[in-house]
Amino acid sequence: MKKLAIVAVAAMFCAVGAFGVSITVPFFLDDAPADGSFPPSEGTASFIGIRNITDNDILVALEYFDASAEEDATPAENTFTLHAMEGFGFRPSVEDATTEGAGTRAPIMSQGFAGAVTISWDGQPGDIVGRAIQIDSQGNVYGFGLGLGDAQVREDANNND
Repeated sequence: MKKLAIVAVAAMFCAVGAFGVSITVPFFLDDAPADGSFPPSEGTASFIGIRNITDNDILVALEYFDASAEEDATPAENTFTLHAMEGFGFRPSVEDATTEGAGTRAPIMSQGFAGAVTISWDGQPGDIVGRAIQIDSQGNVYGFGLGLGDAQVREDANNND
């Protein structure tokens, strides 16, 4: 268990590149089919909604990890632009145009249906806010807010300040 905690903490603070601020969804389960039913016909569906509350476009990067926090599940193309004052929602492991809307730009995890995602950008804490919810086939809903106090400023590994 100690190894898992160390890996999870290391994963949160490594390999950010030019992105200096992040918020994390620490766990999601997204195994419901993409059939448009709400609540889902079976399983659990996760929805992450984010909004850029600035007057500038922001380049966003998503880093996914599987449920064990040991396997990187980040797709090769993991960035997208969140336009000024824009918000949208996405499912982290399923492309579901019936509940997400057509043409979402957020890349989904490369493998699996449960894990964590870190949403990173170059800017200020609070530039992006959001929420994460899960709903199961019985209609039980779980959720929490993202941002404004949750954002973490990440230090560049090469910065000696």
